[in-house]
Amino acid sequence: MPTPNIQLTSDFKKMTTKAILAISFFVIVYLILIVLAIGLTLLSSYLGIMFITLKVQWITIAVGIGLIVMGLLVLLFLLKFMFKKHIVDRSHLVELTAESDPHLFAFIDSLVKEVGTQFPKKIYLSADVNACVFYDSSFWSMFLPIRKNLQIGLALVNSVSVHEFKAILAHEFGHFSQRSMKIGSYVYNVNQIIYNMLYENNWYGTLAQKIADIHAIIGFFVMVAVKIIQGIQFILRKVYEVVNLSYMSLSREMEFHADEVAAHIAGSKPLITSLLRFSLADEAYNNVLSYYDERFTEAVTTNNIYPQHYFVLNFLGKENGLPVVNQLPMVGLEQLNRYNKSKLVITDQWASHPSTEDRIKRLEQLDLLPTHEDLRPASAVFSHIEAHQQLLTQKIFSTVVYSKPTTELPAQKFAADYTENYHKRRFSSFFNGYFDSQNLLTQLPNEPSNFAPNRNLDELFGAKMLETLNNTMALSYDLIILKQIAEDNTGIKTFDYDGVKYTVNDLAQLLPSLEKELDELKVKVEENDHAIYHYFHHLATQKGEIEQFNVVYRSFIEFDRWSDEAMAISGKLSDSLQFIQETTPFETIRENLITVGKIEGDFKQHIGKLLDFSLVETELSPQMKESFKKYLSKTWDYFTQPSYDDEAINVLFDAIRNFNTAVTRGYFLYKKQVLYFYESLVSAPLD
Repeated sequence: MPTPNIQLTSDFKKMTTKAILAISFFVIVYLILIVLAIGLTLLSSYLGIMFITLKVQWITIAVGIGLIVMGLLVLLFLLKFMFKKHIVDRSHLVELTAESDPHLFAFIDSLVKEVGTQFPKKIYLSADVNACVFYDSSFWSMFLPIRKNLQIGLALVNSVSVHEFKAILAHEFGHFSQRSMKIGSYVYNVNQIIYNMLYENNWYGTLAQKIADIHAIIGFFVMVAVKIIQGIQFILRKVYEVVNLSYMSLSREMEFHADEVAAHIAGSKPLITSLLRFSLADEAYNNVLSYYDERFTEAVTTNNIYPQHYFVLNFLGKENGLPVVNQLPMVGLEQLNRYNKSKLVITDQWASHPSTEDRIKRLEQLDLLPTHEDLRPASAVFSHIEAHQQLLTQKIFSTVVYSKPTTELPAQKFAADYTENYHKRRFSSFFNGYFDSQNLLTQLPNEPSNFAPNRNLDELFGAKMLETLNNTMALSYDLIILKQIAEDNTGIKTFDYDGVKYTVNDLAQLLPSLEKELDELKVKVEENDHAIYHYFHHLATQKGEIEQFNVVYRSFIEFDRWSDEAMAISGKLSDSLQFIQETTPFETIRENLITVGKIEGDFKQHIGKLLDFSLVETELSPQMKESFKKYLSKTWDYFTQPSYDDEAINVLFDAIRNFNTAVTRGYFLYKKQVLYFYESLVSAPLD
């Protein structure tokens, strides 16, 4: 039973009923299809036998066999999911027991009693920022009682207090108390059946082709069976939408209900603060993984990523100006939506969870106070947290195959290295994030060089201008989505914009007004970009640095224009190589490689030019330089009949990948060089 005083809402009950009806609808549709398939098989088999016995000759035998095969293929298609072996990979998880972690099991035992639900069947640890409930789902789980498992991500544990952890687990145990969770098992298995019939058809297609190759007449009936199967697949796609849209609506209501359970157990605030910190914790986790990905060629690893994750979490919090409470950054809703100025609200019918904003709003309305706050780190409820962390770290790195022996990175080295790289890859806070998404002016103005600036730094990079820039980007994105809706490419019929509800028919009037608004915003941003250029041009003139100003700015413009051309050549080369991923006749391969060779000439010239840009050349890693050197060392032969040369192909693709990375990095470096010069002008003394 769920926690007392929690009543299921009418929406919850309604969505549960709809989900049950949708699953019943699938069962009825599937049974009808089976009955029709059996009827088709019996009828076609009867007609087939009649043809064969009518007059025994090769054409009647072929027609008879074709009719029998047609019916059997359709029936087999509807039943083939039963022969699939379902293997669940849990190699990335670590199962805990009461013996391996008695403190956690005691903590959970106390909590499930408080919630009034069952203890999990099994408890697993994963490496990421996550907590979830799942079934050992199988076909029989639709009919037999089945207990739920609990999965806890160690990066999540690393990011919350004990009280927040209690709230998160109480939310998950709120799902334990929901009998509607059983519907999830039905939906899962329905999806497995439909997915198998829609997409897992390799062996079935091979079988049908082999039968069709026996004789042209038999092949005709196989083709008829395929057409019938395509009709069945069309029906199944529609059924899939009905089942899953109904369940997703229920799933969102289940999340609200589980949040309410958590709020009654731990109070509203702990779940709110953990929800708000989730994205930052996930970003920190991915940053740590990316750090080691970039050092793949150096074979650098660690025996425990979690102290590093905790460092990055707090580092990012500090860089974003977040307050620190109990050694954890506190993310507010305003920080979560700092750059999201979109006024477009579309209910995502396929979302399994409500938005964070909607969940927080519900929790704030409950306004339940915690009885006791345990502000220790969540790791305190584990008996052997460091051993768990090291084991999950080993699992992360076990999937990576290094070309040389690995070396472990000291913790102090990681902190210093990460901090240095973070600042190297970002523009100075002096510009208040303006240039994070906005380019420098590339079409220089025609005004005379002594043009006096008409704005100060606060106007150029202040909150008001940043708001205008963010509104411009948000409106540009909103218009893209709204135009897709207008073209009926989304299936969306209604939406909210700036607090007003609209239908698709309203877009004929709404779109022109929004495009006009966007044009006005773009004019303001463009005027500001010109004002920025004039401000620093004037300042450089005043301080006797105009010659250096011109050198730095022209270097940026040169690279900016060249990079467009370079990425176009790289993209053209990549597109010309798509055939390598497909089964292609030998003659076509040779013709395609002639085209590749012509494009490669331009590509190699651009690699040479890339290495002439001093800022880029000094930033290239030894591995990237070696990749270019090897690629340019000779004319590679990518295909020697009957197979491709894997080494040559890898050299080519490495060169393309490294080229794209270097060009992107080069653009950033030349832009940063201008901005660094701008900032230095402000502090430089007047002549």
